[in-house]
Amino acid sequence: MVWWILALAGAGLTRLILPSLFAIWQQAGFLRPNFRGEQIPLGVGVFLPLVWLILLPGVVWLVPEQRDHGLQLLLAVTFLTLLGMLDDVLGSRRVSGLKGHLGSLFRGRITTGALKAVMGGWLGLVLAWLEFQPRTGIGWIQTVLAGLMVALSINAINLLDLRPGRAVKGFLLFGGLLVLLSGLAAAAGFWLVTAGMLVAYLPADLKARCMLGDTGANPLGGILGLSALWALPAWGQLGWLLFLIGFHFLTEKYSLTELIARTPWLDYIDRWGRE
Repeated sequence: MVWWILALAGAGLTRLILPSLFAIWQQAGFLRPNFRGEQIPLGVGVFLPLVWLILLPGVVWLVPEQRDHGLQLLLAVTFLTLLGMLDDVLGSRRVSGLKGHLGSLFRGRITTGALKAVMGGWLGLVLAWLEFQPRTGIGWIQTVLAGLMVALSINAINLLDLRPGRAVKGFLLFGGLLVLLSGLAAAAGFWLVTAGMLVAYLPADLKARCMLGDTGANPLGGILGLSALWALPAWGQLGWLLFLIGFHFLTEKYSLTELIARTPWLDYIDRWGRE
């Protein structure tokens, strides 16, 4: 019940903050063409760390046993938002895909995408270490695999953010599945609260009035990865990691948008609510 209250609060705060963000972005001229060529605000996903910062005292007060997780989540979301904003503002689209950015890095050319990949991977390892280091019997292999799971989760939502509402729907669907697999573990509440924020945000995204950008997609992926890290048992984390590896291989080889368009039930979900 407590997490539902926090989710409703998150939805209300998001509705309150979004109009101001839209106005700030418009005044600053931080607009980019969407897939239809329309100029709309990019990077409004910055609302995620703002709302989580406001909600964190409520998490500490109402769910004190999740205090440490709440602090870790806020720090991770803020860090990933900054990395995503760096890519939105300064990133080049001449290189795309995880393979492309890492390939550029190995050739001695640093891109914002490569910086995101390296720092996202390091963040995943740090968060996995923080989760496992107080326990006994957790080896470095499990820690590395868990860190990779978080890092690939961060990038997975970014890969979906190509059409209005797709990244949000992916977060809700993937996260909902993780919550069910976790047996409704308490730590999955962080996904629920974020879902509340996204339900309030989704209409604007579906109407193509704004874009999350990497500014929003990266922290959403981080929250998804942390939910898996904190709520799933070891076998569940391994299964999620294998799914993410397969998903990344698939998107490197094929166009995700074309695959969705050729799959009727995925195409229906993708188009639902879009104008």
